[in-house]
Parts: sequence; C-alpha cells; structure tokens
Amino acid sequence: MVSRQHRHCRRGLRHLRNHQRRCEHARRLLRRDIDNQHGRNRDLRRIHGDSCRAPHRHAGHRQQLRRRWRRRRTLAIPSLLPTDSSGRAKPPAEPQTITHPTSAEQPISNSHQLITMKKQHHHHIRNCSLFAMLFALALCTLHAQHDPFRVEIPDIPGYKTLRCDLHMHTVFSDGQVWPAVRASEASREGLAAIAMTDHQERRRNVYDEKVSRNYSFEIASKAAPKNLVVIPGTEVTYGMPPGHFNAIFIKDADAMSTTDWRKALEEAKKQGAFITWNHPRWENQQAHITRWLPEHEEIFQNGWMQGIEVANGSLYSPHAFQWALDKKLTMIGASDVHAPIQNGYDFQKGEHRTTTIVFAKEATAASIREALDNRRTAVYFREFIYGEEQWLRPLVEACLSVKVAHNVGSNTQTPRFVVTIKNNSGLTFKLLKVVPGEKPAFYRDYLVKPHSSRGIGVGFPDEIGSDEVVFQVSNFLTSPETPLTFTVKLPKTPKDKRVKSKAKAK
Repeated sequence: MVSRQHRHCRRGLRHLRNHQRRCEHARRLLRRDIDNQHGRNRDLRRIHGDSCRAPHRHAGHRQQLRRRWRRRRTLAIPSLLPTDSSGRAKPPAEPQTITHPTSAEQPISNSHQLITMKKQHHHHIRNCSLFAMLFALALCTLHAQHDPFRVEIPDIPGYKTLRCDLHMHTVFSDGQVWPAVRASEASREGLAAIAMTDHQERRRNVYDEKVSRNYSFEIASKAAPKNLVVIPGTEVTYGMPPGHFNAIFIKDADAMSTTDWRKALEEAKKQGAFITWNHPRWENQQAHITRWLPEHEEIFQNGWMQGIEVANGSLYSPHAFQWALDKKLTMIGASDVHAPIQNGYDFQKGEHRTTTIVFAKEATAASIREALDNRRTAVYFREFIYGEEQWLRPLVEACLSVKVAHNVGSNTQTPRFVVTIKNNSGLTFKLLKVVPGEKPAFYRDYLVKPHSSRGIGVGFPDEIGSDEVVFQVSNFLTSPETPLTFTVKLPKTPKDKRVKSKAKAK
C-alpha cells in the first residue's frame, strides 16, 4: 500500500511539473505577442503619424491572439480559472478598441487589455507553482514519516544508539558493487558506520595482485557523507578450522596477506584490530552442528578474538549467542552482503539488513571502537534483538510508553483496565501477557507495529491477584531461550464503578 501511494504521488508530481513547464512556455509566447503588438503600434505611429493604415491587419492579429489564448487557457488548472454559474471556465473578454482623436475611422488595438490578460495569466501560473510546491512538501513529509529504508531506534540514557554493518564486500574481492555504492546504500538506510572487509584471498574480480587491499576503504571513505563512519578492515579467509575472521580498525590490510592464519591473526593483533569470528553456523564450514574447536580456543586464549557473529545475513546462531555470554565476547550482527543490497532485502515490505546496534557515546570511529571493546552491543536480525539485559531493558523503555486507564466498555458487566502501549520506534514488538498458572503456550500474544499503539485489556488487581501485570517481549532475547520481560504497575480498583457494575449485573 505504501509503495502504491508513493508511486501515485510521484506520478502526480511529475504531471504538475510538466504542467508548470507548459504554463511557463505559454507565458513566454504571450509576452512575445504583447511585445510585438506594442512594437507594431509604435512603428505605425512613427511612420504614419496619427493615421494608422490597414485596420483589418490589426483585427486579424486580434483574432489570432484570441485563438492562441483559447488554446493556452486549457493549460491552466480549471479550479484556478474564473468560472460562471454552471461551473464552466469563462472565456476571456474581447480586446477593446479605442478611436484615435484624429482618426475616428481607423481603430487601434488597445494593449491595456492584453496587459490585464498577462497579469491574470501570471496569477494562474503563480497559483499553479504554489500548489506544486505544497504538494511536493506534503510528499516529502509523508516520505520522511514512512521511509521504508530507515529504521528509527531511539537513544538510551547516556548513549547514542547506532546501527552499524561491520561485514561487507565489494568488487575488490568477490563482491558485485563498487565501494562507493556501499557507502551510498548505508547512507540511504541511515546507518551510522560500515566496515569494508574484502577478502584477503578470494579476490576473484582483481586481476592484478599489485592492487592494494586498502583500496576499497579509501574509495568508500572519500565517497561517504559526513554522517557515515567508514572503518578499514579485511576478512581473513581460511578453511575450517578455524574458518573466517574479520579484522577491523586495522592500519594496513596488505601486511596481513599470508597463507598462515596464525601469522595473519597475529599481525592483526599487532595493528590493534578488533577481531571477530564470522558466521560460525555456516554449513560450508560446519555442516552438521556448530562446535567450538581447539583452534578456536587457541585463538581465544591468544587474544585473537574479541567478538563473534551471532547473526550473519539470514543465519542466526544460538551457539554463538551463548558463547558470547559465557566467554564475554562482543555480539556482532552483519549483512555480509556481496550483491547490491536491494537484491537481498525488500525494503517496501519492512525488511532490513542484519546489523549491529552499538551503544556509543558519540557517532565517531573512536566511540564505536570503545563501545565494541566494552561489549555495549546488540544484534538486530529480522524482527529479533539479541543482547544482554543491561542494554535491552533501557532500549525497550526508550521505545515503549505505557498508559493505564479504566474502561468499562460497551459491556458494563466486564469492567477492566486497558493498558495502552505506544511504540515510538521503527522496531516491532511481539508481546505475551504472562498469566500465573498458565503455560507459556497459552499466553495471549499482541503485536505492536512500528510507530503505532495497541490497547490490551487487563483485569482488576483483586481479580488477577496482583497489582501488576507482566509482559514478555518474545522477540527481544537476553539468552537463546530467555525473552526480556517488563512489568506494568496497575492502579487501585475503582470501587465505586466496580460496585455500580455489579449492581447492574444483578
């Protein structure tokens, strides 16, 4: 529905622009005709004095002007033209003629009427331009409020909430787009940072080994807008074990070009890189089950691994989620995109790339690195958010506002409280109302869409046996099996309305 509305709006705006150009062309022609008429009258007076010859020529010229005016009148918007009682546009008044004091037999065309017509035409053009500007402004406002490419996530107390994609590829390895395109895609989606992580070994599109592995970062950083942080990086690509590893915040990607993965990771550590184990669940590396192998333990003990990808593209790894919690690794989510981003995601349907939500003090490379080192991240995968409770809880509190009100409703026998939950973000919330004594499979579920509100009926405290109601956010997980919960405090039961409703029931 949104795409259809945008398509119609763009089509209407295009028609208005074409109409404005036609009106401008008509205005230029009318000005030329008026100037020609003034010049012809002036020349006749200068040559023949007070007596102007060939009045039939002026009459024919007036008829030609009237025909042109009738044709150009149809270019204006009908609602902006003067109309009669039947709603039809009024024809222009006939050009008046005046009689020269010294020659009553030879009338001269009055250019004052043409000037009046010119002013009216300018008025119509000005109204058309104003209407087009207002229409474009309304379209831009609608587009800004419902931009399908961007996902608005509010900041939490003390930190900025930044969406970052720290794993992607370009034509300088096995990708399909130029590095500047990656920067343009990220800026269009409102990302705060991207990392250029082309492969060290898989350089299928590079036919000259002398081409530096730092080129993708250099090109993207020059093409990126000021509000987009571009981070230098590379992907060390080896078979399993140990698999693929990203090294970002590096100084020289060419120095890590070696066939020995230990030397490559050691060089990355010397450069002060932030190293991440990529897509542990990838079936090309571990087909049957995801395991933490001795090589991974060696890498972890040597300080060659600070993060792990909990989600990569369309893959989510609960094993990686649990390892991040147990071994104090930073949780990373990345798109690992190779093709143009729109090939893998339909933004008009609400889809988005997998990203890392970084809670940083500022939107700078240094602040992002500081947040990664201190594990202030969450993973945004489809409609799910994975992370530690200390970061997910303030995020939920920043996104949702709760209001409790008494509502008797149309059926006075069932008075209740209504908990209105308003979603102030671009995230989706899937809620379950927890009822003591019931199994989780029987909890009532509620969907709170982005930038919308949802009313949930709740019984009075004396009925439910508690003065608070608990909700589970089933798509916000603090562990592979534990959803985040939040509590809503209920006011006291309105006794007067309660007694009144019971009396009516009897």
